[in-house]
This record gives sequence, C-alpha cells and structure tokens, in this order.
Amino acid sequence: MRLWLLILAALAIRLAGVAAAWDIGCIGDECYYSNLAHHLADGEGFRPHSRHYWPPGYIAFLAGHLKLGLGLSGARVTQAFLSTLLVPMVFLLGRQAARDAGRTDGARVGMAAAFLVAFHPTLVAYAHYLWSETLFLPLFTGGLLLIHTARARTSGRLALAAGLAMGASCLVKVLPLYLVPLLAAWVIAGTPTRRGVRVAALLMAGTMAIILPWTARNYMVYGRLVLIETTTGKNLVRGNNPVTSSNWDWGTGRSTRGVVLRAECRDVSLVDYNACLTRYGVGQIIQHPVRFVTRAGTKVADLVNPTSFLVRHIRRGLYGDWPPPLADGVVTALALFNMALMAMAVWGWTRHGGAWWQLTIIMVLYILAVHVVTFGMSRFRLPLMPIIVVGAVMAVIPWRAAVPQASRRRQMTWAAVILAILLLCWAVRVPDLYAPPPPPGTPGLLGGD
Repeated sequence: MRLWLLILAALAIRLAGVAAAWDIGCIGDECYYSNLAHHLADGEGFRPHSRHYWPPGYIAFLAGHLKLGLGLSGARVTQAFLSTLLVPMVFLLGRQAARDAGRTDGARVGMAAAFLVAFHPTLVAYAHYLWSETLFLPLFTGGLLLIHTARARTSGRLALAAGLAMGASCLVKVLPLYLVPLLAAWVIAGTPTRRGVRVAALLMAGTMAIILPWTARNYMVYGRLVLIETTTGKNLVRGNNPVTSSNWDWGTGRSTRGVVLRAECRDVSLVDYNACLTRYGVGQIIQHPVRFVTRAGTKVADLVNPTSFLVRHIRRGLYGDWPPPLADGVVTALALFNMALMAMAVWGWTRHGGAWWQLTIIMVLYILAVHVVTFGMSRFRLPLMPIIVVGAVMAVIPWRAAVPQASRRRQMTWAAVILAILLLCWAVRVPDLYAPPPPPGTPGLLGGD
C-alpha cells in the first residue's frame, strides 16, 4: 500500500510539473527532436539532423503523439507516467541489491530508494523536457532488472525479455549497444554452465531482434551498414579535437561545432561523413596520447558535475524571472543534493557486495570509458541514477555485517580515493553554477546532441 501511495504521489508531482511548464520553450535538441518528429508525422520519414542520423526511438515516440493529435504537450503527459515507472523499478532494484549484499531489510532499502526517485528534482523536471532520457530510463532500468533476475534464476525467457528491453533502449539512446555483450559475459562468468551460456545467448538474441530490423532498413536506405545511428564520429571529434572537449552544461561555454566540419569530410554521404569523422577522432587520440590522457580529467569532471539541466533552465529564466537570491539558493540546494547522492553512493557500494555491486562496477566503468573517449556532460550520468540512488540509501540506512578488518580497510581506502576524485572534480565545476547568464545566441549552452 505504501508503495502505491508513493507511486501516486510521484505521478502527481510530475503531472503538476507538466502543467506548470505547459508553455515552456524548447532548447537545443528539444527543438530538433520536435522538428524531426513533425517531419515523421507528416509522412516525410526519418530525416537526419545536421548531417547526422539519430536513433529513431524518441523521434517516433514524439511523432506518434503528433499523429494522434495529442501534440508535444500530450507527449509530456505520457512522459510523466513513464518517469513514474522508475519508482516501482527502483524499489525492486533496491530490494534485490540489499538481498544480494546479505541484508534482510530489502523492502526498507527499496522503499527509501523509491522515495528518492519519486521526488528527485532532476527526474521530476525531465518528465516535462523533450529529451530522450525519460523514455530511455524505464527501458534500460527494466532491462537491467530482468538481466539480474534471469542470471539468478538461469531463466531463458527472462533473458530474452531483458534483451528485448535493452534493444528497445538502444533505439532510443545507443549507449547500451556495447554494454550488452559485457553483461552477457557477466552472466556466463557468474553461471559458467550450459544454462548460463543459454541465458547470455538469449540476452544477445533479444537485443539484436529489436535492432536488426532497423539496421536492415538503414541498409536499404543508405546501401551501407548502419546499426542504429551515425553520431559516433561527431562525438569522437568533439571530445578529441585540437581546441577543447565539448560540453553543454551551465556556465562552461565550450562548443566545438565548427571543428567538427572537417574539410576532408565534406561533400560525402551521411554514412561516409560519420566514417570520416570517426577516423579523424581516433587519429587524434592515437597521435596525441598525452592530450587524450590529460583531457580525461576534464571529461570526468563534466560527467560528475553537480549541475543539471534543471539548473540550466532556472538560470535561463525558463521557469520565470526569479530573484537572484532565490535562484542561487535553489541551485545550491540542487548541487548539494546531487553531490550528497554521489558521495553516499560511493560509500554504499564500496561497503556492499553481490551481483548488483558487480553490475554497478561494470556500468560505471563502461560509462566512464565511453565519455573519456568522447566527451562528458552531467546529463550523461542519468543512466546510472537508479544505482546511484540505491547505493546512497544502502549507505544511509545502517546495517551491521561481520566484515574482516582487512576488507573493511580496503573498502574505506577505495571510498576515500573515489571521494577525493569527486571532490576535486566538484571544486573545478562548482563555480560554474553561479556564472552569469550567457548572452542570447551563445553557442554551446543550448544542449548536446
């Protein structure tokens, strides 16, 4: 009963946010998504944006609402329901993670984590933003829950369902595409039997069953192999160009859109353009390894930046003209909340083991690797938000377990090292929270595609 009340409260606050932001303007990629959705709804098919082909899932989601006459406001209402789905999902995740760690208070951990997700300011705000994360997160989190359960039960049917969910999430954001093979390897490592191999194979099969029809469509359109989209090259260049790594968070002002337009990559097809940029980006990493390594710290700082797009909207006055003391106070509270969650998650996960701890390590390292190779941004850590919340809750809710002294010292050492890195990253980025508004038309602060 308490969970249902929490779900209803989460839905109510998200719908209230949608109503309050009914006439809010679009920014950056929000405008591009809606334009592409209008083209699709008008029968013009999927069109590239700025010489790049985006994943089709979110564009189709918006276009479906336009086609049904619900408009983009109707899509925001649907997103309120999608965002609310994270509440029961994170309850299950927290309960499973606690049990994996040998705790007997799984329901308590799950409820506390679900409460944080229900009222998480950033997640509440994303319900009325036209960004793909609100559609992506339930698919991705649901896929992870199914993978964990399929591995525990060696269930082929659950593994297939997990693959279907992960495949659908890949069509919204391509990020999980290369994570799925790592998760399949994790399944086999934990269950090195014929049944374990079968679970891993069905996970991969379910994922590809969703992706390959779209790949076949791309081949018919372009005559080339395009698994999902063609933004890899652009992102590699934006993170490894001679100027600086891109970022579109509040106050950074770093944009390298002009650098992307390499002279040797012009006047070629969309697919060849992506391949050309990919070669250039990889070449920059190989030719300038010291710059790549030193720039990695900046990218990590961008990824764990305690800001959010909610902060950006407040600073830009999209929620009204707030007095500076009020805006600064809310921004400070949001930043402290984000920092506290990340810090407590480090402490919680370094103190606990189990299958969810292993999944957490895999996902954190994978997402760090992707964004060190490309570029970092606070929005890019949202896929980790459910496990960040659960880790934070397991740190806050006390649990006494018999842990050898040597293991306890090792846990504290790892936590201290990671927290020191986070503090250094935050020290670099916190001043940006209080930067003055950029002049109208400033490139690079309108959103990252």
